[in-house]
Amino acid sequence: MASATNPETEIRDLKSQIASLEKSLSAHVRATGNGVSNKIEHFAHRAGADLRDFADHKRDQALALRDEASSRIAKRPLSTTAAAFGVGFALAALLRR
Repeated sequence: MASATNPETEIRDLKSQIASLEKSLSAHVRATGNGVSNKIEHFAHRAGADLRDFADHKRDQALALRDEASSRIAKRPLSTTAAAFGVGFALAALLRR
């Protein structure tokens, strides 16, 4: 003859199983979250390094252009002054309209 199960025992078992599932799910979420967090942190560091490299490269380019302009001005001060005056005159004429 089959024995009847006690509803209270079944409820206790179900609560225990739910608690166990909750712990397993929580551990899984923590492990997955840490992996995602580590990936985001890695990408952020890499983006920062790339940005610093880009800024350094552009700064070097700007310094090279400045040095080249200074060199050209030093070689031909009169023609450089005349060119600057001409550009200023043209801009003033355009802006006056």
